[in-house]
Amino acid sequence: MEKVERVFERARVAADEAGIELRLSGTLPRTERNCDFIVEGNAHVSRDGEAHPCYFL
Repeated sequence: MEKVERVFERARVAADEAGIELRLSGTLPRTERNCDFIVEGNAHVSRDGEAHPCYFL
C-alpha cells in the first residue's frame, strides 16, 4: 500500500502541475457497490494512455 500511495501522490502532483483534474480509484474495497464511471460519466486512462470505460476492463 505504501508504494501505491507514493505513486498516487506523484500522479496528483503531475496532474496539478498540468492543470488536470485527477480522481484516483480507491485502493480498498467498499461495502456499497456501484460504478462511479457510469454514475458520474467518468473514464479510466491506463498508464499506457488508453482510455477505458472502467478500470476493471
